[in-house]
Amino acid sequence: MLDVRHSSSKSRAFLAMAFMATTFLTGCNQTTGSVFGNGLALTKKSETTQTSQVAKQTISAQKSTDTIKVGTVDKNIVSKSKATYAPNENSSWCNYLKNDAAANAEIVASPSLSASTDQDGNGSFNLGINVLDFKKAELIRQSADARCMAHAAGKSIEVTMRLVDESTKFASNYATYSYLSSRVDRMNALVNEANALTAAGVLTLQQSNEVSARRDKIISEMNLAKSEADKRKDIPAIDETVIAGSNQRLYQATADLQRIDRDIRTIEAFDISVQAGYRYDDLETGGSSSDDYFAKVKLGVRLGALSNRRSRYEDAAEAARMDALGEENAGPIWQSGFAASSIGKALAGLRSARSNLVSALSTANETATKIGASDRPEVTYAAFQAKLGAINIGGQLAGVDASIKELENNQRRLSALAR
Repeated sequence: MLDVRHSSSKSRAFLAMAFMATTFLTGCNQTTGSVFGNGLALTKKSETTQTSQVAKQTISAQKSTDTIKVGTVDKNIVSKSKATYAPNENSSWCNYLKNDAAANAEIVASPSLSASTDQDGNGSFNLGINVLDFKKAELIRQSADARCMAHAAGKSIEVTMRLVDESTKFASNYATYSYLSSRVDRMNALVNEANALTAAGVLTLQQSNEVSARRDKIISEMNLAKSEADKRKDIPAIDETVIAGSNQRLYQATADLQRIDRDIRTIEAFDISVQAGYRYDDLETGGSSSDDYFAKVKLGVRLGALSNRRSRYEDAAEAARMDALGEENAGPIWQSGFAASSIGKALAGLRSARSNLVSALSTANETATKIGASDRPEVTYAAFQAKLGAINIGGQLAGVDASIKELENNQRRLSALAR
């Protein structure tokens, strides 16, 4: 084995660079969550020294007998649901609104039957209806349709925002798992090689255990990513053509509801009633005359319906009702716009992170190549850490790439709401 104390200043500098690289790569072990990335081009260490030749022979001898225990590695890759979300205007809530309105309209549009009597035995029967109730019943049914449209549009906005978040998490975790699972064999080979070098006296037992622990940590992150992706694999996709114009439909439904409420108030302020009935004096008298039958028309109005103040209040109410849709922190349309702008900020941050990861991966690959090609045993441990670190950084970069791609798609989907 070479003695570090007698190495040249150039060799000492090279060794220092190797261990600095190891420290840097260990610090990069933070998971970003997505996946889909390019494979790592890792160059194997040159085996020109006598020690390396011994290690190579030991590895060859162990290939058929050595089993690495890394816990459960599930390679059943999750797959995304092919279902597509679509707003349902025949939902249970819409059915409730329509049937409830129909029941109300049935009562409103029906005539009233009444009877009265007094202590002298005189009484009457009366059948009457306010003809404006037919229009009111129709408006009640229209109100249910408008409320259903508002419900469906509001749900489209709400569900789209939720699916946007969930689909990004799915893409991130699915990509992370896919990337790292394709490199399990490579990581196991590195651990086998480290164990062989320990047997050959090149690495200490502690060093080979640390290599194995680093591999196990990456695999643990891989399995966690799969678990998170599994939770979201059944979320439906978002079809832009289906959700397009949801904001406008919500505005329109809200405006229709306000108009209907105004019309109903106007109808309730007027009375155009038609009544017909029979009047009797005493049941014991018997007989009847033409005077016993009657019919009449009743006209009436509540004068407040004609006041200017009523119009001002209703105009203010309509404006407030429409403004509520875009009210900061509360309005559904404001929330969808905020989500879109938040994606823009998130993309800026992810692109900056991607640039840093690309630089880090380039440094990691370069370091792994340089120290991997060295014939100095004292940098062997650093070489293993560099290669595993490069795999870890590659997984992070793949995750960021997947997040960026999905967020760009989601930004377009959210913009479709406002078309």
